[in-house]
Amino acid sequence: MDAAATILATLSFCASATLVFAAYKAHAVLRSTPSRTFLASSILIAVALCTTIVQNTLLSQEFLRILYDVSILGAYTLLLLAVEKTTTPGSRVLALIAVFQTSLLAITIPVITHVVAIILLSLLAHKFYRNFLQKNSTNALLVYVAFIVLLLSHLTLLFSFTTLFSSMLQLLAFFLLFSMLWRIARI
Repeated sequence: MDAAATILATLSFCASATLVFAAYKAHAVLRSTPSRTFLASSILIAVALCTTIVQNTLLSQEFLRILYDVSILGAYTLLLLAVEKTTTPGSRVLALIAVFQTSLLAITIPVITHVVAIILLSLLAHKFYRNFLQKNSTNALLVYVAFIVLLLSHLTLLFSFTTLFSSMLQLLAFFLLFSMLWRIARI
């Protein structure tokens, strides 16, 4: 990873850590299951982005890759289960087991993580688009656009060899989500 990409990954991690704080504050205001799920997903995204920063350390590259894959796919899966209002614990456990298995498969087929992330983000973006059409609010628009931008960031990772543009898109998406949380919680 070149220096610019490392700087952007660090900025994305800082933005996601700020997003975790904002999600916590929003959950303190709303006290709902979706806000708790969003908080858990934000934490998983922050963990995933942290692995991209420390990839040049003494830790095993495969371990960091698995941690990234489990964290990012787990976050998107939890969000999808929340917006689909899946409440049965068994379905959540099965979905998270599938995430872990996909992450292990990604050791031999690295693009599988991005393909699964693109599918999950497409489903989330579609759901948030329908939510925007129904509510027609600025917050719904911010969430929809943020997930479209996250989808684009994974598409750029799938079809290119640079993480610079993808990191910039992730940073923009986290800013949009933070803006929505700012509006809700008035942090």
